[in-house]
Amino acid sequence: MAGVEAWLGEPVADRAPRVLCIGGTDPTGGAGLAADVRALSCLGSYAATVVTAVTVQTSTSVSDIFAVPASIVRAQIAAALAEPGCDVIKTGMLGGEDAVRAVAEAPFGPTHRLIVDPIVSSSSGRRLLSNEGIDLLRSLLLPRAALVTPNRPELEILLDRKLLTDEDVQLGASELLATGCGAVLVKGGHAEGESSTDFLVTLDGDSCKIERPRLATRARGTGCTYAAAIAAGPIWLPPAATVPIHELGARMRARPRLPASCWTGAIKNGCARQSFSPL
Repeated sequence: MAGVEAWLGEPVADRAPRVLCIGGTDPTGGAGLAADVRALSCLGSYAATVVTAVTVQTSTSVSDIFAVPASIVRAQIAAALAEPGCDVIKTGMLGGEDAVRAVAEAPFGPTHRLIVDPIVSSSSGRRLLSNEGIDLLRSLLLPRAALVTPNRPELEILLDRKLLTDEDVQLGASELLATGCGAVLVKGGHAEGESSTDFLVTLDGDSCKIERPRLATRARGTGCTYAAAIAAGPIWLPPAATVPIHELGARMRARPRLPASCWTGAIKNGCARQSFSPL
């Protein structure tokens, strides 16, 4: 995976990465920046946040969204980069075309690693980014990314077509890779079957699949937590796509139980074994 290492960079010596999370809020704490901060804190990383959108949502619906003005998004990014600084930038819900431009134009340097979790729709099915915003995401932000982490429905939206088989997903991941990003990890939690299968393709032509048993639960914030855990990983890909999840699950087992609607599925899934297979 030499090509991935070249894109994602070397691990930060002697400390956990400082991660700047850029995304939307969730008043229930189930997804968005709350899920990011929770995952990173569990893994010992420092999390800074930039708010792009304020949502009104529960486990069943998103009823309202306030898009933070692009000037405020830019100012937040500038402040976070100045103090405390960061090693990794992880984006989630950007919410609008202006926010996509603001993030794409941010003065991230060559030592910053960008992970894009392309949140374009909610778990309840509401679209969170317009078609124009998706076009800007593909043309402006993905080429700057070391890693892009769509789930299967998000990959379908990004490619504007249905992906019916695992082979379709693998080809779609390779097509997204052609935007210029360093690697694409397609999360399989939204698919059917007894196991959940993720597909990883990289700029140097390597690929693998990551399998784990599917848990019978409906949870939000799984993608947020997964991408944040990778951002906190002391090593990159693979096994960074699985090792942080194992550690996260182990640390969360002692935490108080939450109502089912508030579970963060990727934390819960972290208790399950996962395995790699080359493609």
